[in-house]
Amino acid sequence: MGVRLYWVVFAIIVAGAIGLRAFWTYALQLPFVTSDSPSYLRPLAEHWWLPISARRTAGLPFLISISLQAFRHPVGILIVNNMLAIGSGILLAIAIRNVLRQNLLSLIALFVVTFTSKDLAQEYLLMTEHCSRVLFIVYAALMLWVFQNPRRYWLAALVGLITALNILVKPDAIVLIVATLLAFAAAFGVLAKRRRDFAIAAAIFLLTTIVPLLVYMAEFKRQFGTFDLTQAGGRNQFSHVGHLILLDGGKHPELKARLKPLIEPYKRDYADKRDYQPNWLINGTATPALKNDFGDSNPKDEVLEYVRSRYPEFTDRWIDEVYGDLAREAMMTHPVEFLRYATERGAYLWQRGYSFVYYEIFPTHAHFDQHRSDRSFMRNRMYRLYGEDEPPCGPEARPPGKAAGPLAAVFSKEILLCSPLPYDDQAVVNAAKRVGAAYELVTAPFAAVFGYIPRAGAAAAILGALLLLFRSSTGAGTYAFGLLLCLVVLGYTMLHGLINVAEASRMVSNVQDFVILASLCFIFSLGCMLRDLARRRVPG
Repeated sequence: MGVRLYWVVFAIIVAGAIGLRAFWTYALQLPFVTSDSPSYLRPLAEHWWLPISARRTAGLPFLISISLQAFRHPVGILIVNNMLAIGSGILLAIAIRNVLRQNLLSLIALFVVTFTSKDLAQEYLLMTEHCSRVLFIVYAALMLWVFQNPRRYWLAALVGLITALNILVKPDAIVLIVATLLAFAAAFGVLAKRRRDFAIAAAIFLLTTIVPLLVYMAEFKRQFGTFDLTQAGGRNQFSHVGHLILLDGGKHPELKARLKPLIEPYKRDYADKRDYQPNWLINGTATPALKNDFGDSNPKDEVLEYVRSRYPEFTDRWIDEVYGDLAREAMMTHPVEFLRYATERGAYLWQRGYSFVYYEIFPTHAHFDQHRSDRSFMRNRMYRLYGEDEPPCGPEARPPGKAAGPLAAVFSKEILLCSPLPYDDQAVVNAAKRVGAAYELVTAPFAAVFGYIPRAGAAAAILGALLLLFRSSTGAGTYAFGLLLCLVVLGYTMLHGLINVAEASRMVSNVQDFVILASLCFIFSLGCMLRDLARRRVPG
């Protein structure tokens, strides 16, 4: 592909990505929310510059803080998300072009990162997945430059800082530490002339990753009493292995006596049939079937009542400790069953999670009513955060008296007064229909082959490995980059199989791009190898 054609296509993709996001950000103004979204805003009420909370790491709240301070309106959250999405895509595309010399792969990667429907959906939700996904993409781009020239130690330091930030956004990014060190170890073993450079780069990466995390954990201990990143690990682990807990003997016998009438039938009638209900275990959320079988009873209420009556404080620290005790005991008591279960859940993560869309195409005009409900939900939660009743919408409404700092910017007229949003104009609704139709038309070919990409990539990886035995160097760098991405995905899968799967489609959002990009790397690498072999066979 010629240089001029490359940059023309590059500009078209970037312009399309910007235009798509400009429309939706203008039309929506406010992010879509879930029941978890307010918990990322709550820490800002205490410390806008270091918003640490017991359950949430500070990465996303800090990004929200920056967004609100910069734009003084909730739309700033969407604008910053848009900038991160497009910027990370551009960074990765340029890295692939400059390091791997794969122009077509570079353009496809740019399209994948900026136009995949699931990625776009997470961009407009007030959750951690989008920020974490972007940091994974930035990590991949930086690693290409690090391996191109490991003596640029500042890049290794930047990778470490990006990894630390990603862990503070979503702690499952801890897999990047292991994957990166393994990648450096492989380079150390293969590239003998540069061993010293890779050893120093690895040390710098590890130092710049670990030190910020240790500082954060020390501050966390000062505020909440435990040297950790969050006091939600035990809770999450119990949601994963609650059906395996030891009900006779061991720790917390009084609590187990209360849980036994719940866990035994749950294991028999649900978990043994692979119908796992993690939200019922830790949140008390009941499906109609659970409601019919257990009424209003659930393990969460029993655990909370036990902590309230037996511990000096009713805080996340002690709640998480009890959940953690039960979960760790379950895993140690049933190690074989737990590992079998973890393997099954790791496979389930991708069987159910990998998809072009996040349940459906999103955002579209069809979700405008949901967005109005989300605004009402957020308004109610924000007033409750400050201990005030939600006032009626209208000119008399006032923000809470204690609202200050970045969170004061949340009380824009769209939330405070329930003012009309752009999509309340029928012309904008009609435009949304046209934009949605154009998006689906453009992405239809990609969506049609989406499910086959990993299969094609796996086949190309096997054939490419065989060809590498013939010492074909062409495409080896692209193949190695694919292996790095696969290493991250493998570690991420193993981690979630062991600790928590929950909502599979959402859980794979962070690294789903890596599956597609790794597959494409193997396909392009195989093409280079076959072309190299063909040229060797042609005389002259």
